[in-house]
Amino acid sequence: MLYDLKTLIVVLAIAIAIFALAKPLCVPFMQEEDFTLRRNAWLTLTACAFLSPSFWIYAFVAVIVVAWTARRDSNPAALYLMFYAVIPPVIIDLPAIGINHLFTLSEARLLALVLLLPLAARIFSINEDGRARRWTSVDVMLVSYLLLQVVLTMPYESITNTIRRGFLFGLDILLVYYVFSRVITTRASLTDAMAVLALIGAILAAIGTFESLRGWLLYEQIRIGWGSPDTGAFMMRADSLRAQASAGHSLTYGYILTVAFAFWLHLRTHVPSQRARWATTGLLCIGIYVSHSRGPWLTAVVVYLMYLMLSGGASAVAKGVFSGLVLMMLVSLTPIGGRIIELIPFVGSADQETVVYRQQLAEESWRLVLQNPVFGDPFVLVHMEDLRQTDGLVDLMNAYATVALFCGLVGLTLFGLFLLLSTAKAFLAVRRVRTVDPDATSIGAALVAAMVGSLFFMATASIDWVEYVLAGLLCAYAALASTPAEITTAPPARYRAQSAASLRES
Repeated sequence: MLYDLKTLIVVLAIAIAIFALAKPLCVPFMQEEDFTLRRNAWLTLTACAFLSPSFWIYAFVAVIVVAWTARRDSNPAALYLMFYAVIPPVIIDLPAIGINHLFTLSEARLLALVLLLPLAARIFSINEDGRARRWTSVDVMLVSYLLLQVVLTMPYESITNTIRRGFLFGLDILLVYYVFSRVITTRASLTDAMAVLALIGAILAAIGTFESLRGWLLYEQIRIGWGSPDTGAFMMRADSLRAQASAGHSLTYGYILTVAFAFWLHLRTHVPSQRARWATTGLLCIGIYVSHSRGPWLTAVVVYLMYLMLSGGASAVAKGVFSGLVLMMLVSLTPIGGRIIELIPFVGSADQETVVYRQQLAEESWRLVLQNPVFGDPFVLVHMEDLRQTDGLVDLMNAYATVALFCGLVGLTLFGLFLLLSTAKAFLAVRRVRTVDPDATSIGAALVAAMVGSLFFMATASIDWVEYVLAGLLCAYAALASTPAEITTAPPARYRAQSAASLRES
């Protein structure tokens, strides 16, 4: 218990410091009352998680805190981003009478049931322009992809399990996309959500940096206390601990920070202090570095270049590339530069076995996809025993290959179109507003850059929850850009008031 208290003190000290430093940067994009409410709720849930002897006690408190906060927050969707990674992704069976378990419960599903489901019901029944009820091509692709997954496994499972899987697809994926694509109806609510994720990214970056420097995974104590330890949590790369904070894995941690970095590229344009801009950018970059994961490193580069291209054009990209090369030259003269070079595939010598494993996975995946190219094979892992690692798992480190293996090229097409159509809509919106609204252009550039980076990242990792949030935000941005009233250059203070008034009316 004393160890838990010591860990809690460290986490709270880091978080409180970041909250204090970030408040002046956040209040231009959100109401000060919302910032205070979210900060206090986050700190309460964090303290409860470290002090609770079981997940169920934490869940009981979390339901009360989340529901109470959601009723008082002017943009409840932003709370989902605020609370999603407040604890590691612990999964607990939800018991039921007559069957082994109803389904597994996690922080994400708790938030979906308590926060997103009531919000979805509200925006579906109350929407002045009817957009919540109108289907789009992006909606069709996602629903078709999820239905395909349910149908493909129906012959091999009970009807109870089919219903359970369909319900969880709706809860984990469809609900998240639906809420973020519909509830964001003003520029204020959109930048509010972006600011919340950037704030969480800063907190995770600070905690992750501490973890890597001290060799101490702070949030693993929660897993141990709840009887769900992760035996593979302490991952090393060369001689450095791969930070993960509350994300559950260094890859997920690094990916969340790259999305936060993308959003910060827009938000920083409204920060007058050059010192604050550089400090926040540096913190996020250091956080990405201490993930010691090649995927997030490269994704951050893709995000940065894409943002520059969309917001400033070729000249901005040229300046960014030049600045990046100068920075790389300076970093190469430090010990960090040597570490990075050692981890570059086919150049360095550290952990190159993961590169070899990825090559083998790609070759074997393509061979198996060709055997069942249309709808895939739900039992494909049986044929991949040669790739099973010492922990007993086949690590499918490519989201596209995973979808193609289990759902075939039909499933991959539907999933790919879902992501690409949402990106294309936002990209076209950016082009429409480029000459009339620089601020809206910057917002869209950050969102598209985040998704393009995600598309790249998914080639190195599995599908994550952020992709569905991003798809929803991209669709919301495209809808906003098509509304003439939204195509006006407005400082953050003005569209904060617009967001609060809009939500009070609903």
